[in-house]
Amino acid sequence: LFLFILSNSVANFSAVSATSTSSNDVWTLMSSDKKVAELSYELIEGAWPQAYNEVVIALDETGALSDYAMYALGLEDQKKLKDLMRDAENGKEVSAPKVGKHTKDELLNLVFKVVPQSDLYKKDDGVWVDKSGDKAFMRDVVDNAEEIKVVGIVRSMNSEYGAVLYTHELVDHIISKIDSSDIVKEQKQKPLVDVLSGYDFPTESDEEITLEIMFEQLDKLPGEQGQQAKAFFMQMQYAGSSEEEILSTYNDMVSQMVENSSYEGNLEKFGVADLDNPATIEIYPRDFEAKEKIDEIISNYNSKASSDKVIHYTDIVGAMMSSVTSIVNSITYILIAFVAISLIVSSIMIGIITYISVLERTKEIGILRSIGASKRDVSKVFTAETFIIGLFAGLLGVGVTAALNILVNMIIERVAGVAHMAALPLQAAVILVVISVVLTLIGGALPARLAAKQDPVKALRSE
Repeated sequence: LFLFILSNSVANFSAVSATSTSSNDVWTLMSSDKKVAELSYELIEGAWPQAYNEVVIALDETGALSDYAMYALGLEDQKKLKDLMRDAENGKEVSAPKVGKHTKDELLNLVFKVVPQSDLYKKDDGVWVDKSGDKAFMRDVVDNAEEIKVVGIVRSMNSEYGAVLYTHELVDHIISKIDSSDIVKEQKQKPLVDVLSGYDFPTESDEEITLEIMFEQLDKLPGEQGQQAKAFFMQMQYAGSSEEEILSTYNDMVSQMVENSSYEGNLEKFGVADLDNPATIEIYPRDFEAKEKIDEIISNYNSKASSDKVIHYTDIVGAMMSSVTSIVNSITYILIAFVAISLIVSSIMIGIITYISVLERTKEIGILRSIGASKRDVSKVFTAETFIIGLFAGLLGVGVTAALNILVNMIIERVAGVAHMAALPLQAAVILVVISVVLTLIGGALPARLAAKQDPVKALRSE
């Protein structure tokens, strides 16, 4: 669609960016939704763009620009990087280039020029010629191009290299400017003619080309190009060349001139874009519930749409979450198995401890029965004991966990910068205590019944 040119001085300029659609492009289109932008980036200097010709520089998560970004933005000499790349291609051993440190004031003083793709062409002898390789022409184009100013510096929440963020207003402005350019107007007025060569676009017409038709097409060519071509083929005709030889030469010449060309292809070369026919659409759900709703809407549409109308989309977060969920579920099942084993073992150990307590207090059981205590009363004594053990164990475990959470959160926040990662909700703490009590009661139920069934006479005789 357009190129960005760094222009700190009139005497020195360099193309620092590919087209705006490149995935590795340092120049990145910023979301038009202010909330999305503020969630993705933190403003640390200056202001957010307020006009189409304003941009902000996004630093990476550490507040720095990568070497790649510095060279791409012209902050470092690109010739050094090109020399290193050439040496690497030739098999020479190279080391990482050293880059300097740049202040925020340097970044805020950067000025760029925006050059639409359509400005790279100039009409010459009736046809348009790509002049991007002409340094003098390009210098004049850059000198007259619109300036883009850096008005702020932000820190990215997810970028690893840093970027320059521009707005949708700039895209709309450039689209409008390209549509009003002479080369685009002429191409749209002549949809059957390649304005870069003057010849008609290749078609699958069954019409047989004759010398008469050939000369009619040559008459349509603009400027001296058509006259010279016509004179050349007339000379062949006067020299005695056969009609087949003349038409074969003409077809070869046309094929070379319009090879792989088309009306749509030319418009794409000139940077024409149709906002009503986007190549891709990016959707930003506000939360996971909204994302699931969007997935449901697309699935419902695809189930009813014809094969050529099916929406193909990439759900990056969904793919990541699916993988993460599978891993988490596997780990969860393993942990559940270990916890289940530990609970069974602990319940058995509680039963053993309670049974030992019964054996050691057999005489006490006999005394209780001799003074009128019922079997139920004896059972309640040991049930109360296991209840107290379970309650104390649950409260102790929850208390230790809550205390450790404070330490764990401090460590995580210092290492990863994320606060309050570990937490123990009050509801979960209550449930854990209840589980502890229930397990001890289950483990002590059998020993309590055995204690209640003790024969009072035999119990009193025990030592």
